[in-house]
Amino acid sequence: HVVRVGEGLVGEAPRDLPAGALTVSLHGNAIGPRLGGGLAGLAHLVELNVSSNALESMAGLAGLVSLRRLNLASNRLARVEGLEELPRLERLVLRHNWLADLGGFCQQPPGGSALREVDLRDNRVASLVELSALAGLPRLERLHLGGAAGGGGNPVCRLGDYRQAVAAAVPRLQELDSEGVSEVAPSGAGLEGG
Repeated sequence: HVVRVGEGLVGEAPRDLPAGALTVSLHGNAIGPRLGGGLAGLAHLVELNVSSNALESMAGLAGLVSLRRLNLASNRLARVEGLEELPRLERLVLRHNWLADLGGFCQQPPGGSALREVDLRDNRVASLVELSALAGLPRLERLHLGGAAGGGGNPVCRLGDYRQAVAAAVPRLQELDSEGVSEVAPSGAGLEGG
């Protein structure tokens, strides 16, 4: 089942979504500041798009144990939370939010995070120390922090050795900002600065 709920929702996610839904799109509504309990019981949900809403919290995702792709772009999120409740999550899109605190990436499900791709473009991440939270993601292969042609990035992207520091700290990383990590010249930089 694919469920698309058009524009016009205000407040919480709808409570009448079919239990067998595999994909739900709530894009372009005014859901927020929290998702509420409308997603409870969607244990088979694989993909959820809640982009372009008014979410201030990632609360309300508990129980989505089959979720693999989550799009929370263009909301009002200031921190990452609840990832320990999403054991199969492979792709997380958080671009165009207000994120400065990435500590929530340290909260992982038992057995470690399944995250392979994280999109954090156009947020407020200013410190290499914040990026150290990503070093504990054992399967992370693709990370997006900077924008195309130098725009839409994070303040941390303006630091001279940021690419080298991230590449050194996240050993399985293959792609950073749509460029291969093998193209990043080693500098010995770490995430302890900034």
